[in-house]
Amino acid sequence: SKIKEGISSISEITYFDTTPFMSGVAGNISVGIWKEVMQISQDRDIDVSSALSILSIKKLIEDVRPETDKISLSVGTCNGGIASLENFFYTNEKSKLLNYPIYKQLNDISNYFGFQGKKYLFNNACSASGMALSYGADLISSGRSEVVIVGGSDPMSKMVFAGFNSLKAMNSDICEPYGKKIGLNLGEGATYFMLENI
Repeated sequence: SKIKEGISSISEITYFDTTPFMSGVAGNISVGIWKEVMQISQDRDIDVSSALSILSIKKLIEDVRPETDKISLSVGTCNGGIASLENFFYTNEKSKLLNYPIYKQLNDISNYFGFQGKKYLFNNACSASGMALSYGADLISSGRSEVVIVGGSDPMSKMVFAGFNSLKAMNSDICEPYGKKIGLNLGEGATYFMLENI
């Protein structure tokens, strides 16, 4: 609905200092959702990327209400776990590294919901979630799974922001197709769908 109204979700980043960077704007999730994500992350001692996925899948399950727990997962992420790595750099707490490996998201999600199906993770940069969706569709069409939750999650990260800054790839304003200023705005979020053989 925001797109139809011409309202952008790009806004100033407030949870880390962006003054050293060429841009200070990004597609941020709302403060209310962020609080829910942080609560899940702290309660379960998991990375915020896992928590963001869990919150999104929780809302999906409330809407769709699957009739089985033999649900497969096909998840895409570019930087899942990076918040835990950043946390380690700032605190030197080695336990934070346990939540860094990207495959940990699959275990975190499965353990939270008790999913009993197959688990697949894709980590091929910006196309990761697209690959997860395609592979989930293959699982359904080949009959290897009856229900697959597909999607992906990436929270905002100062390290990733710094990486794109070093590439000089960011737009200091809200980017727009064929705009005068070139560059992109980074974003964060999680989106999941349920595929099933009906």
